[in-house]
Amino acid sequence: MSNTLILGIQLLNAMYGNGATSVLLEIVFLQSIAWYNLLFFLFELDTNESSHDDANRSFRCRPEEG
Repeated sequence: MSNTLILGIQLLNAMYGNGATSVLLEIVFLQSIAWYNLLFFLFELDTNESSHDDANRSFRCRPEEG
């Protein structure tokens, strides 16, 4: 659960009244639908690339026979 949801609703209610709560709920919804999925995808991509690089590095670093 994001910090925006935990503290943001109470803070915006105190500062701007009930009208700001609907805007914050839209922001939380967009975060959960778009932003988190994009971050998870980028983290997975980074993990796959780094594990692929490690496999290639170990393959190249074998001592030559002879």
